[in-house]
Amino acid sequence: MRNKFAALSLAALLLAGCQEGKGEPRPEATAEIPIATPETTTVDKPAVAEETGDELTRFDKLEAELEQIREILKIPGMSAGVVKNQELVWAEGFGFADLANEVPATADTPYHLASVTKPIAAALIMQLVEEGDLDLERPVSDFGVELESEGVINSWHLLTHTSAGVPGSVHNYDGSRYGYLEEVVEGVTGSSFRDLLDERILSPLGMEDTAPNLILCPMGDDDEASNRREADYLCVHEAMAKPYQLDLAYNVVDGEYQTIFSPAAGLISTVNDLARFDIALDQNELMKQETKEAMFEPLVSTYGDSDELKYGLGWYNQLFDGTNLVWHSGRWPPSISALYLKVPEEDLTFIVLANTPNLTTPFPLGYGDVMYSALAVAFYKHIVFPQLYGSDAPEIDWEMDQEELAVFLDKIEDGHARSLLQRELLARRMALMSTGRFAEGYDMLMANNRAFGPAEGLGLYDDTAAMPAPEGTRVELSTAELERLVGKYILSEKPSFLGPGEVPEEISIGLVGEILVACSDLEDEGLVLTPIAPDRLRVLGGPEGYMTFDVIFDGQDIAAINANLTDAIALTYVLEK
Repeated sequence: MRNKFAALSLAALLLAGCQEGKGEPRPEATAEIPIATPETTTVDKPAVAEETGDELTRFDKLEAELEQIREILKIPGMSAGVVKNQELVWAEGFGFADLANEVPATADTPYHLASVTKPIAAALIMQLVEEGDLDLERPVSDFGVELESEGVINSWHLLTHTSAGVPGSVHNYDGSRYGYLEEVVEGVTGSSFRDLLDERILSPLGMEDTAPNLILCPMGDDDEASNRREADYLCVHEAMAKPYQLDLAYNVVDGEYQTIFSPAAGLISTVNDLARFDIALDQNELMKQETKEAMFEPLVSTYGDSDELKYGLGWYNQLFDGTNLVWHSGRWPPSISALYLKVPEEDLTFIVLANTPNLTTPFPLGYGDVMYSALAVAFYKHIVFPQLYGSDAPEIDWEMDQEELAVFLDKIEDGHARSLLQRELLARRMALMSTGRFAEGYDMLMANNRAFGPAEGLGLYDDTAAMPAPEGTRVELSTAELERLVGKYILSEKPSFLGPGEVPEEISIGLVGEILVACSDLEDEGLVLTPIAPDRLRVLGGPEGYMTFDVIFDGQDIAAINANLTDAIALTYVLEK
């Protein structure tokens, strides 16, 4: 019987590993990767200036525009980078990775990737295909995966999000189903997806600042090498940007990170490490060129009854104004977003990560068109467009009023510039609307309608970045304050209206490094407990999105915790002596 609480005894090893630097060095990379790693917080600008003065100016413009967009979207911390000709030529941090302590974001700041995990997982899966270990047409039921459908589901269907209904007929983006590829990988290799990812991609490429979500409630793994690898991962977690979100009044408040890891989501990385992955991918170090092309090839439509194919094997693939864009975005509320965009024919890549979901929430990326993202448009305008057409795209003065803006746009005659500027205008409108700047967003729409004709379809997309806020603000507790919470808590009395298996009978609280974790007898996945006071903890989960735990004292000693599932339902768990 695997003991899901045994890993809490690894806390000392994990914490010591971080304090000493790393638990154990990973194997050396199999090849030197040409990446301009900075000694300071950003990649040195001269790496760009060596090409042309004009290009340096374009990166300055990109940086300024990304900062402006970050401010509109109210993103506390953001990091971005550009890879050109298999070299990281520009990278920058914006804002703060940690607002309370004013820790600046850098190209080495780790962030959650959310669904940008999917293309990295796809690379591992395509390695297995290339080696003959995995047949994408083999039914996933062979690996114990049973999903509702009107036919036989295979791995190809999971990779393309076409497993619902009649398999292969309709794209229905579903991260949960994509996550079942974990069972497929483990079934054909006999190794865990987690271990294979490290052995095949992370370690060979030297991605030392990349890690999966921690195993919060491990099953008593006694393997020393595995434990030391988890110690390395803990270091990445402790360096990660703090999570934030917007409340219903569009104020920046505390957020929380999700704790699950699978091929669908849960990987953490940096701009610099993702550049390493991107360069290895482009240099065919991870797979052959023909395998990569098969992975990128668009196979299914992503929007309504459109016959335009936009999703391949773990990657979106589209044409914008004749230019091929290969990409994936990530969004995992309440606090995660990411974008990874490639322009293969121009040998360009753009990576941007943030510690709120606002990089992607305002934009209709799930429909398969990245050029409604204000971030993607900024990259395309300042870096891709000049490389394609030999001149800069026209600059919009956003201080112009609606009428002036419409007149300016109407005078642009070049078709490529008009297509780009319309997307810039619509993406700017979506960004403004998402953070409550409705009047300005309306002006953008009216200017678009006057200059380009009435917006329609995805051009009218709206989504809000506001969401219900969690209670309180995280506080730092001392090690002693954290350690006294550690122990096993037994449910004292279950309400009669709750049936068997609806709530845990036991909760064990422990420490993984400085992270307070709750494990139960119902779930393999653990919960991260965020202190918001010495006697009150916040948890992401439950029927209302967040729960709280109140600590009950008997004198100076902890006696119990009250788990507040909702405002009306609280369960008392007594500390086992």
